[in-house]
Amino acid sequence: MNLRHSIVTRFALFFTGLIIFSILLSGYLVFRKASEVITAHSKERIMHASELAEQSFYALLNEVTNDIAVIALSPTLQQHISRPSDKTTKDIDQLFRIILENKETYFQIRLLDADENGNEIIRFDKLDGQVVKSTNLQQKGDREYFKEALQIGKGEHYFSNINLNEEYGVISTPFTPTLRVASPIFDDKNTKVGILIININLGPLYLSLDQIAGTDSQFYLIDAQGQYLYSRDRSKQFGQQTRKFQNFYSDFNKDDSSQETPKNGFQQLTGLNGSSYLNYFK
Repeated sequence: MNLRHSIVTRFALFFTGLIIFSILLSGYLVFRKASEVITAHSKERIMHASELAEQSFYALLNEVTNDIAVIALSPTLQQHISRPSDKTTKDIDQLFRIILENKETYFQIRLLDADENGNEIIRFDKLDGQVVKSTNLQQKGDREYFKEALQIGKGEHYFSNINLNEEYGVISTPFTPTLRVASPIFDDKNTKVGILIININLGPLYLSLDQIAGTDSQFYLIDAQGQYLYSRDRSKQFGQQTRKFQNFYSDFNKDDSSQETPKNGFQQLTGLNGSSYLNYFK
């Protein structure tokens, strides 16, 4: 009897252990399957949001490219280049004013001399919704975007780095994330005589990116050094200009010493708090 009970007890313990193992194994497999489903769904969500963000950005670029091409080739501007007069100046004033009044994101439009000094010839600004002609014209020959714009050819367009707008070396307030688009102006002898520049406020685009990302993901736009050009947390943006030096690579323990651009596709990132994040880089 003792032997029989001993065997029964051992079998009972064995099968109980087997059942518990089966339950744990099933639980692990279900958890792994659920994790795979969640990860796949997250990737799909991130890809979709990324495509929407990219479409929004390129829609803005296409819009300003078309606008600046039309202005550069307009009879109004061409007449002023060929035979400048008080009338042609007034015509350009009206054209520039109309452009700024009807384009929400455009806040400055300028015609500059195509010489090394980069003197502003005509400039209009939009301040608090009001379009005004500036009488305090500046030289922009030392600005990187002007130097780069001088190098482009006929029919080409230049897009600047994104940064905060500055006037006289001081960051404008409120902070305005700015993209500058330039087009060369040629006279009837095919000589480059001017540079047309439109300044775009990216603030509305950033609000759109906030909405696309939703509450369960984050978008970041960074430069090669890891500086945040866009973040839902606006205090992180433009660390070089604001002297706060927030940096994507530091925040996510990425090694930027090699200065190599991160590879396209999905990656795992680890934050300073030790949390892991699914990341899609493009």
